Amino acid sequence: MVREALAAIGRDPAVGREVPGWRPPSVEYTYTTPLARDSAEAITVVYTHTHGMGVTVVYYFRDPQVVD
Repeated sequence: MVREALAAIGRDPAVGREVPGWRPPSVEYTYTTPLARDSAEAITVVYTHTHGMGVTVVYYFRDPQVVD
C-alpha cells in the first residue's frame, strides 16, 4: 500500500491534504490510505512538494485510525 500511496503522490502532489502554515515555495501535505483493502488501519505519508523540484517524503507511519 505504501507503493500505491507514493505512486498517487507522484502523479499529483496535491492529492494529499495541505498542512496549513507551511512557508512557500514548499507545501507540506499528508496522504492517508488504508493499510489493506479490508483494514481499518492506514498508512499516512507526510511529504513536501516544491514546484519545479519535486516531492520529498518526510516520513510515513502505520496509523491505527479508521479511514473514511
